[in-house]
Amino acid sequence: MGIPIRYVAKIGGYILKQHLTGRKRYPLVMMMEPLFRCNLACAGCGKIDYPDEILNKRLPVADALESVRECG
Repeated sequence: MGIPIRYVAKIGGYILKQHLTGRKRYPLVMMMEPLFRCNLACAGCGKIDYPDEILNKRLPVADALESVRECG
């Protein structure tokens, strides 16, 4: 399955813009985990060792949107 040409053009334009402005480091992929808790209990995962007050933390929508804005 190929990538649609409009996405290729948009990503290519973004990379070209970053290159032309002289930026050596810029975000290309943003991964966000707004919920720290996981519904799995994998044996090798360190998340299950955290106390409930940390596991129950949520990333506010405003902070998530600000992170997206920062990444461009």
